[in-house]
Amino acid sequence: MIGDFLKQRRLAMGFTQEFVANQLKLSRQAISNWENGSRDINVKDLIAYAKLLEISFEDLEVSLNQPSALTKESISKITDGVVPKHFNLKLQRQEQTEATSTQKLHVKIEGDKVIGVHILLSCLFLNKNKLIIRNCPTAFDFLNILYEFGKNEWSDSFTYEDTIEVSSKRMPTDITSLNKISRASIGTITALTYRYHHLLFAFPGGDDFCFRPIDLHLDILSTVASYTYQEKNKIFYSEKNDLLNKNISLNCYADGSKSVGAFFNAISLAYFYPNEIKINGLSPDPTVSYLISLLESATNRTVQYLSPDKILIPKVDSIEMKNTEITLPPDMTMFVSYVLLFWDELENIIFDNVFIRDIPQSYIDLFTKLGLNIIEDKHTIQFKKTSQIESEYFEFLRLGAAPFITSDLGPILSEFLAFHNISSILFDEVFIQRTNHIAELHKLGIRIKVLSNGALKTQDKLSDIDTTLKMYHLNDTCAGMAILMGIIQVHLDKVMLSNFDTVLHGFGNIQKVLSSLGYKGEIYG
Repeated sequence: MIGDFLKQRRLAMGFTQEFVANQLKLSRQAISNWENGSRDINVKDLIAYAKLLEISFEDLEVSLNQPSALTKESISKITDGVVPKHFNLKLQRQEQTEATSTQKLHVKIEGDKVIGVHILLSCLFLNKNKLIIRNCPTAFDFLNILYEFGKNEWSDSFTYEDTIEVSSKRMPTDITSLNKISRASIGTITALTYRYHHLLFAFPGGDDFCFRPIDLHLDILSTVASYTYQEKNKIFYSEKNDLLNKNISLNCYADGSKSVGAFFNAISLAYFYPNEIKINGLSPDPTVSYLISLLESATNRTVQYLSPDKILIPKVDSIEMKNTEITLPPDMTMFVSYVLLFWDELENIIFDNVFIRDIPQSYIDLFTKLGLNIIEDKHTIQFKKTSQIESEYFEFLRLGAAPFITSDLGPILSEFLAFHNISSILFDEVFIQRTNHIAELHKLGIRIKVLSNGALKTQDKLSDIDTTLKMYHLNDTCAGMAILMGIIQVHLDKVMLSNFDTVLHGFGNIQKVLSSLGYKGEIYG
């Protein structure tokens, strides 16, 4: 209700009704009637009142269009949204003809899932302007967000080939259902609270192997809003504070590392908060540079680099939005995974949608140590095995955030090295105890030991394994991929896979890839 909004703003400014009436040359009763809703305010007086209270036209528009009040009491009325259910897959090996097994096979590497998810979520900030995303992934993590947008009428979308055009539509003031399917959605809480004055949100889901704390996100939120947490429903309620003409500094450091998620939370505020924003702790992850480029192309905001890990977004008089488009880079986790998956017939594989320039140096080094030479032809990559795997390089392999090899490859690389009897210790700086693939791989005779510091140590594989039909549990995206690799490498004829959907969260085209390897799958509940 516009009257409540004007009243709360007047009180926050410390103005009495008499003071406002004198400034606007009106009676105190007129001000009272506006605030209690007994009389409508005309446009001319509303503009004058808003100017006196330093209310932006954007905030005024939100208040005028607000369908109903959202309060802490609203939390108790929240019902659970529909969360995608797990499903299983019966995988069976098919006989391949000699002709199909020797011909060159094209495998598409889709757009980066992590960058794609953050860019898609940015649509919520574009204020009915169009966002065009090219080279979209078909991973569930991306498609589930797109579905959630449409189901809640937060956006309109149009897709063709691997491109999506999406336009923000209706204001989201309750994103608890979005939080349940997407970890990255926690990065929207500060900007949405500032834009729409209040928000309901929850701890982020979409991850089956670990809990992600959100303390850093709440710290960023607290710069512009207050929040409370209701333990019973496990729901947060945030409410915008008055913040006039203040420059703010936001921190993205977390336990010595630099959080991409926190950076998304921080930079998203620049779509609505016109004053100066300083952000400390930029990760070298490519997601960061893509989020910066989107902000600069979609708005009139500019970004100044104070140092390699600090930026300044200068103040603007008003924020202007415009249509924009962005092309996602190829997903490196998918790329490396498919290189290892097709290892035995790698020289017959053409990877589409990749340039050498797209490949970070750490991955170039990895391919070189695997004895591979990279050949680029137009928009494709092929590999030639020119030497043996350099075992010494893998004796101790450090995983983490960019510029290192990503933590997501931990289960996948450990499986590959263990299967090939390459002695290695893999230390993951991000995820300690990421081990739910180990027991499943042991069923395949592929052995990995967990050390006291959480590192994974490969061991020689077993010579004999039980090849009878078994159930394998795919408990998270990358562990699931590691298990699928093991199944294909030992040439199992039939397997049952539980929670197969977890693999689809990161590898949307995996069923097509499995088919090209001679495996057909039948999904069941």
